[in-house]
Amino acid sequence: MVGDMALYIRPVSASERVEIERGRLSENGTWSGRCRVLWASVKRTRVADIARGGGWHPESVRRIIRRFNAGGLDAMRPGKRTGRPPWEAALSEETIEALLGLARASPQQHGVDLPVWTTDALAEAAYEQGILEARVSAKCIRNLFGRRGYSWKLVQAWQTSPDPDYGVKRGE
Repeated sequence: MVGDMALYIRPVSASERVEIERGRLSENGTWSGRCRVLWASVKRTRVADIARGGGWHPESVRRIIRRFNAGGLDAMRPGKRTGRPPWEAALSEETIEALLGLARASPQQHGVDLPVWTTDALAEAAYEQGILEARVSAKCIRNLFGRRGYSWKLVQAWQTSPDPDYGVKRGE
């Protein structure tokens, strides 16, 4: 029966061995996990034991070993992520600065009846004012600020009152 046969990786070259050993410590979780599976197989650990020890499904371990045997380490490397890049990658720096400027202003100055911006309201206002060419979700707005190092609580703290004496009252 095929399931009873032990499956191991083919003999590895010295350079492959070094790369697999180093790969186990990689910060890339996908690469590190694959290298740990290969390393265990180099040490003649059975598929079921590799799976159990690493929290893998045995078929996933078999797939990794077969892929290595067929294509070597190049077949094991994580590929580029597919899908669309973050939506803000297409935005110019001027557009992002305009969005940041809008976030720093009071919502009332832009016809929004809220004491502070919500991500939904900011996204809608940015679209209506032509800062953004398309409507985006609140999550997109939150992620944009997050990738720039700003928490949404900090963004809300930027907002100023429409009161002309606001700065004086705050002691500025």
